[in-house]
Amino acid sequence: MGEPLTTFTAGDLLPGTTLNSNFQNARDGLLELICAEAIDTTTVPKPFYINSGSGWIGLCDGNDQTKLEFVGFVKSGQNVGAGAFAQVYMGEGVIVKGFSGLSRGSKYYVQDDGTIGTSVGTYEILVGIAISTTEIILVKGSFEYLGNTSSGGGTNVHTAPSKARIAIVKVFGAKTGDSSNGTHERAASIVISKVGATSNQASMIVQGSSGGGGYVNSIQLSASWSGDSITTKLYASPNGSADSDYTGPTITVYYYR
Repeated sequence: MGEPLTTFTAGDLLPGTTLNSNFQNARDGLLELICAEAIDTTTVPKPFYINSGSGWIGLCDGNDQTKLEFVGFVKSGQNVGAGAFAQVYMGEGVIVKGFSGLSRGSKYYVQDDGTIGTSVGTYEILVGIAISTTEIILVKGSFEYLGNTSSGGGTNVHTAPSKARIAIVKVFGAKTGDSSNGTHERAASIVISKVGATSNQASMIVQGSSGGGGYVNSIQLSASWSGDSITTKLYASPNGSADSDYTGPTITVYYYR
């Protein structure tokens, strides 16, 4: 390994063994790309991404947001240094060989140590589905989870992961009765995106009792996305009064890419 695929010029004789190898590599989705770091796949294929700086390949990491963009697998049986070529499998539907102990039919994800497993790492990176104990069919995920942030009510700013494209904003909280309000629960959720529908809002109407009298509270949840910041706001209009921050429940923002 470590050498680019054979190239030819006009007039060259084409050895049958080379042609067979090149055709087989094309059939199997096998290419050669330059490594941005030392990569050892002596015993097992490893998932890789394309380094945004160099355009070379590096190993995926389920706990590093700069290494989430899974592209394919580095073929097993290699041990190459940075700047050298490595053979890689790319393309959905390509069958990657060289594993052991896989569970047929199970989905596999990148783990926090760069290996693959059936559980999701800190961040969700689907790499394929096992078709035998030694083979995976390469499948890329979509709408993959990137974690969450939380805040109280009122107005708050959340920092979204740089790779996030969709956010689900949820609020839930129970309020116990007191001299002004009866017992009630509040819950709502909205969806926003980094591009397109960058803002949204939802209303909740809660009703309780105050010394036998009626109590109506209109609670508004809104969110807007600008750059890497999502601004959430929870405010109330009790019994038609002026709006005011509503700070009781917790707002949680869930991020997906």
